[in-house]
Amino acid sequence: LHYPLRRQRQMCIRDRSSETDCKSLAERSISVMGGIDILFCNAGFEGSIKPLLHIEQDEFDAVQNTNIRGTWLTMKHCIPNMLGSGGSVIVTSSVTGKVGVPGLGAYTASKHAIVGLVEVAALELAEQGVRVNAIAPAPIDNAKMRSIEEQAAPGAPNAAREGFESLIAMKRYGTDDEGAAMVAFLSSDDASFCTGGVYPIDGGFLAQ
Repeated sequence: LHYPLRRQRQMCIRDRSSETDCKSLAERSISVMGGIDILFCNAGFEGSIKPLLHIEQDEFDAVQNTNIRGTWLTMKHCIPNMLGSGGSVIVTSSVTGKVGVPGLGAYTASKHAIVGLVEVAALELAEQGVRVNAIAPAPIDNAKMRSIEEQAAPGAPNAAREGFESLIAMKRYGTDDEGAAMVAFLSSDDASFCTGGVYPIDGGFLAQ
């Protein structure tokens, strides 16, 4: 989900690829909350886990529509309210936004695209007081990883988990709370000089 935030209130949207719905989200957020201080673009869809040459067009498009088109549309309609008054935009990329992962071609492409979008937005918006950053989680212990594990090793998800954990220096998945802590930091004034960055939450995955 994408979350515009102000004064501890939040609103979300479920059809991330619809410009009409993204615009409505922005308008409702501004009407109810009086403005937007923080925008957390967190929607993500892993899609089908299969070799790149076996991905169907509709499967590829479904991942891009949620992960990159939905992020761009939400930014397009929410950020104008933040200009001048300042604010923080945080977008969820992934370690797959920095490295390739076999079987995750559509997802990896979308997360690389998010990094590019964040870097451009950070440069375009810096002088207008809006900071834009990305987080890059490694596997996080939640429902999305259950889906990836089952697709990667049908009937043997525990084996898939062991394989993924072996790629992480700390030999474990991250937690939702660890991801939330990084988002809270990037949302805060403690990150006032941080923009255009990609912040790993990865237990050392990218260091190997």
